Amino acid sequence: MKRMVIALALVALVMGSVATVATGEDLADFYRAYLAGKTDLCAGKCCFLDSRSEVLRQYAEINLTKAEFLKDHCEQLVQKMIEADVGKQPHKIDCFIILEFQDAMRQKEMHAAG
Repeated sequence: MKRMVIALALVALVMGSVATVATGEDLADFYRAYLAGKTDLCAGKCCFLDSRSEVLRQYAEINLTKAEFLKDHCEQLVQKMIEADVGKQPHKIDCFIILEFQDAMRQKEMHAAG
């Protein structure tokens, strides 16, 4: 009985490591699809550009900038997420995207300031 449990544990360990190696490209595809969906979601908020509310217009502008950022830096973001081992949990991916976008905007502002 002990040998059978040990053998099953070893098989599970080997299968898990093989599955991890095999899913590297799957993970990249998953991230690309997630970023495409997020890009579409951000771009869809352009309907607020004509709003009477200044806050909604700013919201739309930020989301359009974010959509452009996600589109232009998709492959970089995919590679960074793989390297950072972000995983497939949406809240972790969203957090990563937000931090990267904020960092890019800070760098852009600093570069523009001179």
